[in-house]
Amino acid sequence: MYPLVVTMVALVGGCSKASTSSADIVGIWQSVDGATIKLENTGQFVVTGLPGFPVLGRPHQDERLSGVGRWQLQEGTMGREIKLVFDRLGDRERVGVRILTSGKGTSLKLFIWEDEEGGARYEFEKK
Repeated sequence: MYPLVVTMVALVGGCSKASTSSADIVGIWQSVDGATIKLENTGQFVVTGLPGFPVLGRPHQDERLSGVGRWQLQEGTMGREIKLVFDRLGDRERVGVRILTSGKGTSLKLFIWEDEEGGARYEFEKK
């Protein structure tokens, strides 16, 4: 079975490739409704309360997902991106999720397109 790969996208200020380091990413990120992504400097992560729809599709719109796994910062087509690989997410094993970064320093944000790219965003800010 192939692992499910889901793309979570964040704008990179004007599509510039601003240099974002692991030190910028490590920490706890939270959405307005309380979902969190905790990225540890060991390469581990913990996600709680993530909405199911943008990650697993419309059939999961009423679900809130939680899971653990490994993360890494890598270069993507729109700049630096974070690759999350969940050990298990819902009823799926080895789910991969990519998140791009937006801004830098204190304005650094992560977000998921809620529907189509360019539409509403589900944002995370560093706590």
